[in-house]
Amino acid sequence: MSGEVLGEDGLRAMLHDLLATDESGGVGGADSARDVRPGPRIARAPDATLVIEVAASGAQAVLRRLREATEGAWDRLVDLTIVDQLGNPSRAPSLERFEAVYCLRSSSHATRLRVHVAFAAEGPAEPPPELDSVASLWPAADWLEREAGELFGLRFRGHPAWQRLLLPADFEGAPLRKDFVVAEEAAR
Repeated sequence: MSGEVLGEDGLRAMLHDLLATDESGGVGGADSARDVRPGPRIARAPDATLVIEVAASGAQAVLRRLREATEGAWDRLVDLTIVDQLGNPSRAPSLERFEAVYCLRSSSHATRLRVHVAFAAEGPAEPPPELDSVASLWPAADWLEREAGELFGLRFRGHPAWQRLLLPADFEGAPLRKDFVVAEEAAR
């Protein structure tokens, strides 16, 4: 199978096999009251990219399986971004406010895949939300996690070299959060 471009049916079958539940309860299964997605769900986005939606508790396992798959591993992390759903009228109230989006590419199958991971963040006074780092899987995640963490006020557990990348050391807040308030004197 390696080296061929898979059709949608072949790609979906490979993803279903790869993400199949195991004896310990499954990959990406909900394990806390905060996880609203029961397990990996595969869908097709309007731009024709396949999307996997997974709970934060199972994200690391899903991403590791995708990276280490023997057939058609997603060997490149093309991008990592965060989506702030605050004020989004189409968002279900039961879903978490933030979503990490991992954009992956398989060189052997010339396919793209997005992995969406919903996670909690209560407010600016709360401790920063955390996700597991994927820098050990894709070295490109080093800077992408630092950028996303700094601009959205979150932390990546296990990141190899956490330090500020874009903002001054004395900057407070998360400027890309929709509830970030720009001080009047700074805006002038």
